[in-house]
Amino acid sequence: MEAAFIQRETGDTNWRNGMLRVGELFEWLSHPQLNPDILPIRLLAAAVYELAGYPARAAGLLNEDIFRHILLRQKGKMKELKRGYALIFSGQLCT
Repeated sequence: MEAAFIQRETGDTNWRNGMLRVGELFEWLSHPQLNPDILPIRLLAAAVYELAGYPARAAGLLNEDIFRHILLRQKGKMKELKRGYALIFSGQLCT
């Protein structure tokens, strides 16, 4: 991701390709077998796709069944889950 940002700063128009690859890697790493702690890697992948200029891919990730399954699995702990995400994205909690 840092390399893509450096490319963008230097005016290289191919920086989006690097950012796209980062999104693909995050998406791959978010697979349940590779992410047993259910870290918000899928959300990071969606954010990177958005930065790279692929809003449809970002939206697709957020709408996929696996993401909904994770949320439904945590249904009984929805308040705690929302609080945890709020802490992560506010920078108050490091994963």
